[in-house]
Amino acid sequence: MKPWRAQALAAFLGPLGCAAPFSGPLVDAHAHYDAAGQLRPRSGEKAGDLRQEMVQAHVERAVLLAVPPPAADAAGVRQGNDNLAAFVRAHPGRFLAVAALPALDGEVAVRE
Repeated sequence: MKPWRAQALAAFLGPLGCAAPFSGPLVDAHAHYDAAGQLRPRSGEKAGDLRQEMVQAHVERAVLLAVPPPAADAAGVRQGNDNLAAFVRAHPGRFLAVAALPALDGEVAVRE
């Protein structure tokens, strides 16, 4: 999360009736983990060091969305999910994962 994003969140919370500035943990609720194992703050953005951006913005956790290649089959989607799960396990308490599902095969998606 870029520092301006954290500032925007604080500005948004103020008018909602928060008596004091928000001091709880910040969570970036939407970052991407692609098939190459790269962290991307948003889809289409250049891969960067999301972990460093999180430190700079005082963000405790980020939710990582698995982003399989467009033509990925069920095995490719599964491998990407497994890689994402391993990454999250390697950084305990820092990331949460949202797996991808093979959209064209409902039975396989349910098993995944």
